[in-house]
Amino acid sequence: MGNTLRDVRMEGNLTQKELARNVGVTQRAISYYESGIRKPSPDVANRIAALLSLSIEEVWNMFYKAS
Repeated sequence: MGNTLRDVRMEGNLTQKELARNVGVTQRAISYYESGIRKPSPDVANRIAALLSLSIEEVWNMFYKAS
C-alpha cells in the first residue's frame, strides 16, 4: 500500500472528487491534503482512514508525523 494519500486514493481507484464527496470535503481540500498545503482535521482524517481502510498509525504518519 502506498504511503501518501494520493497513492492510497489511486490504489482504491478513486478520483479526488469521489474521495471528497465520500468524506464530506471539497475536491480542493483533497488536493491540498495530497500536496501537503493543509492537513485534514482529525475528524476528516478518521473519515478518510475509514473509507480507505487505513489504520490510525497510517493516517498519523500520512498527515501529522513530522518529516
